[in-house]
Amino acid sequence: MSHYLRLASLALSITLLSGCQAKKEQEEVTKTEVTSTVTDVEENKKRVDKVLEPRSFTASKKSILTQAYLRDVLPDSSFAYVRIPNPWALTGVPVGNIFDKGVASQPYVDAVSSIREGFAANVMPELPDDARVIISLLLQHTTSAIEAALVVAEVKDGEPNKKVNIPNLLVTVAVDYKNAGALNTLLDTLVAKEAMLTLEKHIEPNASGIISGPGVKAHIKLDTANSRLHILIGNELQTSSIDETLKKLVANPKHPMRPFEKEIDASGQGIFYWMDPREILTLASAMGKQREAAPLMMMGANSIKSIAMGLGSSGGINRYKVLMDMPRAGFRAMIPAIENTPEFKLAGQASMVAVVGLPSKSDYLSYESMAAAATPPQKMEEYYNIKEKFSEKAGIEIEDLFDILGQDISFVFDEAGFYTAVRLKNAEKFNTMLTQLVEKFELKYEKRTITGQQYHHLRVPSFDSVIFSEFEKKSPNDKDIRLIKRFMGVSGHLFWQQEGDYLITASLPQILMDRHYAAEQVSVAEWFKEKQRINPEGALLMASMRNKGVPAFMYQLKLSILNYLGEVVGRPIDLFSLPSSREIGLPKEGAYSFKLTSNETQLAFELSFESNPAEILMAGNGYAGIAIAGILASIAMPAFNDYTLRAEVAGGLLAAKSVVSLLELYKIENGKFPSQQEAESIDQSGWRHDAYQISIDDNGNIDVEFKNKNLSSGIKLLKPIDGRITWKCQSNMNKKNLPAGCRF
Repeated sequence: MSHYLRLASLALSITLLSGCQAKKEQEEVTKTEVTSTVTDVEENKKRVDKVLEPRSFTASKKSILTQAYLRDVLPDSSFAYVRIPNPWALTGVPVGNIFDKGVASQPYVDAVSSIREGFAANVMPELPDDARVIISLLLQHTTSAIEAALVVAEVKDGEPNKKVNIPNLLVTVAVDYKNAGALNTLLDTLVAKEAMLTLEKHIEPNASGIISGPGVKAHIKLDTANSRLHILIGNELQTSSIDETLKKLVANPKHPMRPFEKEIDASGQGIFYWMDPREILTLASAMGKQREAAPLMMMGANSIKSIAMGLGSSGGINRYKVLMDMPRAGFRAMIPAIENTPEFKLAGQASMVAVVGLPSKSDYLSYESMAAAATPPQKMEEYYNIKEKFSEKAGIEIEDLFDILGQDISFVFDEAGFYTAVRLKNAEKFNTMLTQLVEKFELKYEKRTITGQQYHHLRVPSFDSVIFSEFEKKSPNDKDIRLIKRFMGVSGHLFWQQEGDYLITASLPQILMDRHYAAEQVSVAEWFKEKQRINPEGALLMASMRNKGVPAFMYQLKLSILNYLGEVVGRPIDLFSLPSSREIGLPKEGAYSFKLTSNETQLAFELSFESNPAEILMAGNGYAGIAIAGILASIAMPAFNDYTLRAEVAGGLLAAKSVVSLLELYKIENGKFPSQQEAESIDQSGWRHDAYQISIDDNGNIDVEFKNKNLSSGIKLLKPIDGRITWKCQSNMNKKNLPAGCRF
């Protein structure tokens, strides 16, 4: 027994010793692992710190494309200009936006140059023969945007100082041709392909080439000294026409086109179009097109000084913009001119701000006067009755509301939350109106002062509450009505503060409180101009937002496109050599806006974005985007749909008026209006349109049928009878789609 005890004791001792040794070894191993881990983290940190040091990139001394030329030298007599960007501009060129540092870097320029060379070497030989020469001109030999302008030239061939009334079209583009050989081959190809063209003369070192067609000629000149190709197109060109025209191209920074180009595409690399409609209408009249020009002049086109549109870069951001320089005449008289600019403070940086412009009191009264002049008296009587009832109920005239409120209402999503800012034009009148409403409708109104700030609270009965209260009076013991009223008739609450010229309103007082707790107070006007790079002045409708990650994504998309093109043309690019979005300092957030401008002199629409219009689809995500998009959609979409329908109806009626003129002329010549059969002898080429169709019925009246299914009815113009001298308009169409009075 003692033997077994000794063996057990020995085994236990060995086990304990083994355990201690194992524990000691494990501690040493653990200690080694911990030491090793700390060392690895330090080494990794050193490596990470080293990788995070951004590489620096020098800008290339040579650009992929040269600057546009014609824009700087337009003569004052030129009244139309268009610019089409070079296809290689799509790969990215410096235009004054946030991507310039990347696309102007030497590796980026080298990559695009390599792709361009690969296209010429590997893709061009595989193209069809008839397309190769033309494509080589556009994608291989042009080095700038293509520009064109209408120019009025004086020629001295045979008839001294003869001025050509009909302008010529001058087209110019920078090229890398060293001689005219390849261009003459191009001319031969064009003439061989187009049977109506005739090659009268090849391009020579000191003389222009000439191509003629039915009623038109084109003089083609290669300026090898300045690497430019000029083409002059006209119907009365003389031998010296192109040289005389080019002599007039001198620096002209004060041309009327330049201010509009600066607003839309100051880079000179984007799409841009400008014209003076007054000159176009004058030219149309001189060419015997008075009838075609008449409807445009009725709408006020002869008062438009300039129309400009384009897709380019201006003010550090890319824009798509359509702009009219036009006083408030013609159709513009119906659109309010916004004079106010938002001026309140934001709580920190905003993610989205939307602005809606309101008409002024003078605008409202003007609309009322126009309606009174064009609307049947009985309809105006109904309007005045409604207006009077409103005044009795609210204790204020409708037009006086525009004396109380200013022209801008803003919807804001910033660090405090969602709220509105309403310009208060007359605080005294507002307080008087508030007192009257509270007393008349027995509303619950209170003021609170918290942390030195005064807050206003108005409890407003819901519309459902008013309805169920009437039901409850008729059936006071009906428990169902009482229960429904409890859940459906909950009152609404409005909270606001008065800050300077603004009422800041919110659905919760906490939002208003948090505005004051924000560490940073930012002027909304500065936020628009500096952060969003859009001018808020004259905004009839505007929304501007910020979105994270989009600038980097768009730059990375450019790199992916370069990589793809490099593979296609057999010139793979080294992506590692190109700068990253962090290395070129791209901002984390992008700015995206749309704006409808209406001021005393301009009507304009614009979209602004960092690189591509498609970015707007990515912008404004989250609750802010949903809220503002919903607000703007509820305001803008119905208005836009109504405007579209009214525009179609107005177009049909304008066309019908020209038919009225024809029928009146027929009556003068024949003593009566034509029947349907007799009307067939009248030229009806302009009576059919994609949106409407005009016809004469059996009684000699005019029918205008619209193809839009949302227009439930057409319009009939009844000819004058029984001593009447005016045509009468008859229609079952929704009245809001008809012009006031619907009569001529």
